[in-house]
Amino acid sequence: MRKNLADYLKNPRKTLERIGKEKREKDRQKNKSGKVKWVTHPAKEIFDEDVEPGGWLYDQDDLDARLVWKTYKSKQEEFEDVSFEQFEPIYIKAMQRAAKRRSRSKQEEEWMKHDRRLHPRQTHNHRGEPVFDMDVAAKEQLREDVEKKLYKKMKPMELHAMREVYHKYKLGIFRQRIYQEKRRQKFNRYLEKKRTEKRRKYAAKYMRFERK
Repeated sequence: MRKNLADYLKNPRKTLERIGKEKREKDRQKNKSGKVKWVTHPAKEIFDEDVEPGGWLYDQDDLDARLVWKTYKSKQEEFEDVSFEQFEPIYIKAMQRAAKRRSRSKQEEEWMKHDRRLHPRQTHNHRGEPVFDMDVAAKEQLREDVEKKLYKKMKPMELHAMREVYHKYKLGIFRQRIYQEKRRQKFNRYLEKKRTEKRRKYAAKYMRFERK
């Protein structure tokens, strides 16, 4: 919006032509029935995230489709050109799939609990060494240390010596856990960056200039 306004003040005609061209490009994304290409549309990515664990639609099967659609329309500009007629069947099918996944996950969780009762996971390996994955305190501390990038300020040996919670693990095992946590956080940042870039490109391409 600010860019459009600044461009308009400098060159009104060229700015309006550009906005018109962007609008026509946006319209070309729609097929003959007036629906957007949902598979490649930024709104799909937002919606898919919201129906997964941690999303505001997760485990909310009783919400009315129109209410959800209106919520998106009022808060997410990516849904501006998504009609309710297109959104409703998408929403219903997504909720049905999500319900089936949750049901299957709960069943698998019960099976896992049953297996754990019969064969509890060992806190130590066959050599009598503690298993890092079973140590919640050590995992959380390492996650925090990697987020603070302490591995850039000190060697694994120094970081290992600094935290008492790490002392029970051999240095070689601890060093490998640092590398694994770095890769995990790097991958998560990459995914978030791609999502942000996709939304910014959409906003820049389809942001409307409204003359008041």
